[in-house]
Amino acid sequence: MVYFRFTSLTISLSISSIAVLVKGWLNSLIIDPSGSAHNAAHLRQHRRDSIRAWKLHVIISILPILL
Repeated sequence: MVYFRFTSLTISLSISSIAVLVKGWLNSLIIDPSGSAHNAAHLRQHRRDSIRAWKLHVIISILPILL
């Protein structure tokens, strides 16, 4: 019985840690870089392409289910 509680706690803490890391990463993406408009647009497009390539929306939607 103790094994299941420990496993449940470990999984919950792991998922919570991942959620905090994802939130911090997304907040860092919101900050616009200084510089020319062209460079800022290029960086935003690169970030958008990376989010799509990693299928971040799927990862974020799975986190609550895992908890």
